[in-house]
Amino acid sequence: MSDISSPEITICVPTYNGARFLRGGLQNIVDQTYQNYVVVISDNASTDDTAKIANEFVAKDRRFSYLRQPIFLEGVVHVCSLLDLAKTPFFIWHSDDDLWAPNYLDTLLALLKSNPNARLAVGDAIDEWMDGSHRKETKKYRQFGPGPLQRMQALLYFPVPWVYGLYETKTIAALAKTIRERHQLNRGWDLLVMFYYCANNLIVGSSDTYFVWRCYIDQSLERQRAGKSIDATPKFSSPLSPIIEKLKKKIAKVDYLIEARKRFFAIAYEWIPSLAGNRAEEVLWRAFLWHFVARRIYPARKALKYKIMAVVASKTA
Repeated sequence: MSDISSPEITICVPTYNGARFLRGGLQNIVDQTYQNYVVVISDNASTDDTAKIANEFVAKDRRFSYLRQPIFLEGVVHVCSLLDLAKTPFFIWHSDDDLWAPNYLDTLLALLKSNPNARLAVGDAIDEWMDGSHRKETKKYRQFGPGPLQRMQALLYFPVPWVYGLYETKTIAALAKTIRERHQLNRGWDLLVMFYYCANNLIVGSSDTYFVWRCYIDQSLERQRAGKSIDATPKFSSPLSPIIEKLKKKIAKVDYLIEARKRFFAIAYEWIPSLAGNRAEEVLWRAFLWHFVARRIYPARKALKYKIMAVVASKTA
């Protein structure tokens, strides 16, 4: 057991009604070859056995601590707030249902220490579909060049699990504070983080380790519904009502989609001057940003489609 008086890594485990998977996720941390860490399990007001499982690990391993949020928090608020608890040089998120290779921390920490200009270390990304098939898709680590066009290419093709790499704490804490407090961006916050790291060429990686992103299709909606009130108002009062109700669910996303795009651009535009070496490159980055957002985060065509649907629904209601 390592001396927790001087840990190098803070591991934060945000969880919400994750009892089904939490024990395996926490054991995955315990089984790491690297042991000089502390773990904060943050329970987002769960209603299942999450607390019981978390406290089992707290009782037997003094590196673990348990924090219960008094009320259910929006995802970005919950996840980003955990950085306030990190007092170590390095930080990493571990979802309750995802897994690391046994050498994940060892390999990523070595990468950061041997590459002083890097602020995020990543490995291979494996998507595992837990819908009964357990189908796996491996995305090998791909190194992109330092030029602006190569960095733009990285933004278009990086796998989302890179967000679960090992960070230098100071930089990610500052970014998270901006996202959480100044712009309150929820959807797309993780890709905004990756925009900063890719655009500034701050990522180092290796295929000597891997992260497993486990996709539980059968329960993802159940977790989301549990944190929200249920509308018991009778529906489907006319033959057209089922269609209108379906449209309303999509239309409801329009205003948020548009507002989220604005917030994303507001933050990203602030970062562009710092990474552009000249005016021409700054213009290039601004043009690329629109393409990146439309392709990977908030497709403009969806907003237009939903606006049209809103007009149709208002005339048929």
